[in-house]
Amino acid sequence: MNFSKMSGYEFEDFIANLLRQKGFKVTQTDYSNDGGVDLIAEYNQPLFSGKYIVQCKKYTNNLVGNLN
Repeated sequence: MNFSKMSGYEFEDFIANLLRQKGFKVTQTDYSNDGGVDLIAEYNQPLFSGKYIVQCKKYTNNLVGNLN
């Protein structure tokens, strides 16, 4: 898998599908104007049960910075 050749949207779709394969129920938000929330992933198994808000960032040459 070559992440550097994926668009940001393709990366978001890849992560959503990966979570689905791991048993999460995933809702994808719109690709733009999503307020930073790209995916809502829900898991209903012991230990990791809950709702997770996911923001996908795909960078090739820069580090992802701290939002403080």
